[in-house]
Amino acid sequence: MAMAQVDGVDRDAYIKACFSNLDRFKNALTQDMTRKQVFAIFADLAKSAGSKLSTDELVERAMGKGQDAAWKEFKVGIARGVIGTPKHVIDGVLVKTDSEWKVADYQKMMEEQKAARMTGAAGKAAGVAVGLAAGVAVAALLVKAVGA
Repeated sequence: MAMAQVDGVDRDAYIKACFSNLDRFKNALTQDMTRKQVFAIFADLAKSAGSKLSTDELVERAMGKGQDAAWKEFKVGIARGVIGTPKHVIDGVLVKTDSEWKVADYQKMMEEQKAARMTGAAGKAAGVAVGLAAGVAVAALLVKAVGA
């Protein structure tokens, strides 16, 4: 269950602020920034969503490894090959995306994933059918060999 507020920050307001300010943290703008400078962008957004902490306090918290839940998620991501952003997992598959993608790009990629799953499912079904046919043929040969 998601928490409605963390340290006085309304979660929904923070998410809305992030999406409303996507242009502030795109690759082109942040590629030459330090990690601390990028965190400061998000600290400002947290303040706009109700945080009473200073920007410096928020940045220090964000940079600290004491955030157990976030640190655990980070380690899980690294273990699964996520070494940068953006990364997206769709139906358990890590897919290659780009931070500049538009909705149409995601829709196209999802359709390709769906088609690949359907092809994979059809291939598996065909493999099962071939396997069953081979099994039936072997069983028939065994029955014939034993004279049953």
